[in-house]
Order: sequence, then structure tokens, then C-alpha cells
Amino acid sequence: MISSIQTMRSIIFGLFWSVILASISSVTSIGTQCTAPLGPGTAAPNDPYWLETIRHEGRSPFHPNAGGYRVFRNVKDYGARGDGVTDDTDAINRAITDGGRCGGYNPRCESSTVSPAVVYFPRGTYLVSRPIVPYWYSQLIGDAKNPPTLLAANNFDGMAVIDANPYIPNGGGDQYWVNQNNFFRSIRNFVIDVRRVAPERSQGTGIHWQVSQATSLMNIRFEMSTAPNTAHQGIWMENGSGGFMGDLTFNGGKFGMWVGNQQYDKLLYTFEKTID
Repeated sequence: MISSIQTMRSIIFGLFWSVILASISSVTSIGTQCTAPLGPGTAAPNDPYWLETIRHEGRSPFHPNAGGYRVFRNVKDYGARGDGVTDDTDAINRAITDGGRCGGYNPRCESSTVSPAVVYFPRGTYLVSRPIVPYWYSQLIGDAKNPPTLLAANNFDGMAVIDANPYIPNGGGDQYWVNQNNFFRSIRNFVIDVRRVAPERSQGTGIHWQVSQATSLMNIRFEMSTAPNTAHQGIWMENGSGGFMGDLTFNGGKFGMWVGNQQYDKLLYTFEKTID
């Protein structure tokens, strides 16, 4: 019996390494044939980011209307102008909330969803007067070649230009989501400009990022007041877990980042004329 088991183990072990070695040989042989240079590509300098122009065929397979639910949505398809003059707040939030997604507080969504979304911003300047609220399992992605600007209006009213976990009005400190369960979020390729907000107002905050695992902030530049009395801040994180944050630039402000959380990885930060 023991001999039979040992024989079987030897066979399985041999098959395992045969597959591994075959894979290595296959990869090596493929690599040796790919000798031609890739070349400059076909996109012109002013062409938009590839994510904007490819066919958007992604589906959420467990959604009750998988064939009709839109995973990818372009904010301009929902009425955003990106001209730096029109208030685009409502249009952007429509793009995020379309399809009965997990967010809000009446009724409250308990951090589970079959409705993910990729919300894309073409190049441009998007004026906002209230927070952009990314629902659960949302990616906000700007044109990586020409990152769009989210411009806070001088009358901006709210916790931050992007508020990843709003406090419920008259809710006694409750929020849309429990911060330890605020998963699956990404914001990347943006300029967030709060310099029109009066320097002494803390509403000049770029991102309220009270989140947990599987989250990321990438390739974002924060533009804040450099006045001596500035209360502006780039990122505010009172608790939760920050996730991955990389390629972030903070210009001006009282705080580049005000963080009181745990579990995050950081890479490539730049601070210019930030007080603290």
C-alpha cells in the first residue's frame, strides 16, 4: 500500500515538473522569435487615451440585466461638458450612479454589489460645486495622456472634491459604508485643483479617502492655495486602510496628506510649498 502511494506520488511529481519545464521551454522559444522592434505605434500625439476609443464590451455576469447594464461609462455621455465653465457635478454623479448601484444611505448599501463601474473622464476641465461620490466598486479614470482637471468652484460646498465615504446628514457620525469594508476603488490620472476655494476654508480638500483594501490612488496632482493661512489639504484619511498610492504630487496646501489610518503602500510622492 505504501509502495503504491509512493509510486503515485512520483508519477504526479514527474507530471508536474514536465508541465513546468514544457511551459518554460515554450516561453523561451516564443521569446527567441520576437526579435522585431515594436515600432512607434499608430496613435497620433493628440489622439485620446486608448481606453476612450476601444470597444467597451465588459459585462457584469451576475447582474440581473447583464446584457443591458453598462460597466463602462463616459461622463460626457451623461451631460458633462469639461469646458471649465459649466457645472458638471450632477452629470458626473449621474455617470457614477446609473444602473441602481451600491451607494447612498436610503436604503443603505452594505458593501456588496454585482454592479461595478469604470467611469471615464476625457481630457478637459470639469467644474464641480459639490463632491463627486464614487459608489462601491468604482474606478474613476482620466485620460492618461492628458489628465483632466477636476476644478472646485469658488462656492464649492462639501468635504472634498472626491468623497469616497460621505457622512450621512444628521446620521450621528454614520457613513455610507463601514470604513473597514469600503473595498474595490481606484482613482487615477487627474489634476485636482481647489485654488478657487478661499484659502481659509477646509472645503478646499482634494480627496476624502476613507477606504479599505483593494484600493488605489495613482497619477494625481493636487493644486492648493499657497497663502499663509491656507487650510487646504490634498488627501484626508481619518481611518480605514489606504491601499496603494503612487505618483502623487502635492502643490501648496496646509497638509499634502493628513492620514490617521493603516495598511497602505506608497511610491513616488512630491511635495512643493506644502506647510506641513
